[in-house]
Amino acid sequence: FIEDYILDSGDLLRFTFEGLDIFSNDYLIDRKGYLNLPEIGFYYARNKTVLEIISDLQIKYKDFLYQPKISIDIITFRPVEIFIAGEISNPGFYNMNSNEEELVSSSDMAPSLSDTNLEDTNENRSNLEFPKLFNALKVAGGVTTRADLSKIEVIRNNPVKNGGGKKKAEINLLDLIFNGNQENNIYLYDDDVINIPKSDKLIKEQFLAINKINLNPEFINIYFSGDV
Repeated sequence: FIEDYILDSGDLLRFTFEGLDIFSNDYLIDRKGYLNLPEIGFYYARNKTVLEIISDLQIKYKDFLYQPKISIDIITFRPVEIFIAGEISNPGFYNMNSNEEELVSSSDMAPSLSDTNLEDTNENRSNLEFPKLFNALKVAGGVTTRADLSKIEVIRNNPVKNGGGKKKAEINLLDLIFNGNQENNIYLYDDDVINIPKSDKLIKEQFLAINKINLNPEFINIYFSGDV
């Protein structure tokens, strides 16, 4: 289970009602953010987590079922759209598809995100193929020579159960660049904002290390004009 994954339109959920197979089915969150569920009809699921929905529905279904027991699995994730800014070759919005074939059960465990550290999103996530931070930087054309990869800022939606709003973390990706350490190569969620800050000086070691890996394009286009 992805504790802090915020549901929205396009997420497909598998509901299991214990002892009531007729209600158990796959339900899609529609473009307005609703699930169309048996007996209760349209239920607003946008910006909620799976645990929040389970807790809410177990109360709502008491009017129809005796001691309702409901579990929810996410079987299809909506595409991940992120925004990248700062010292990146091609800043802007990017749609990065997540793996829609794997099932993540509410019985699986995953840690929650803290306000100052997003690195724990990598733990217990072996069943997912969400895009990672390195993937996003590569898709956006790589970083500039003045990028400070030790202070990458990631802004993410915070679940309502954790206070709502946004949370921010500073990610140091240099250990990945130098040593291949994946610890801070975090998974990205829909609506994440990534900002690559500018360094006051050219970081020679970082520049040389980046040129040895596949972060930046192998070839670049240059243009000449004037008397050449």
